Amino acid sequence: MSCQRRARGSSALKAAVDHEFRLDLNGEQRVLACTKAKDAEPPVTLELELKVITLEGWAFDGEEAPTSCVLMPGTAAGAGGSLNARN
Repeated sequence: MSCQRRARGSSALKAAVDHEFRLDLNGEQRVLACTKAKDAEPPVTLELELKVITLEGWAFDGEEAPTSCVLMPGTAAGAGGSLNARN
């Protein structure tokens, strides 16, 4: 396994956790995949998109409103705005 495909740090940490997830960048999509599910079925892999939002009501005296970002369900491959899950 390449260094980019595994968690950083002590291998004792991986042994101690019940669930481990990896977030990959695939073009504009973020892919959240379970890499370890102790004593359980791993959840489905999720495709997510980063969306910039404006924080209305947080601007001061003529300043532009600040922005932040949120993860939204992916819309690639015709998902039509619904949660795009992969097994």
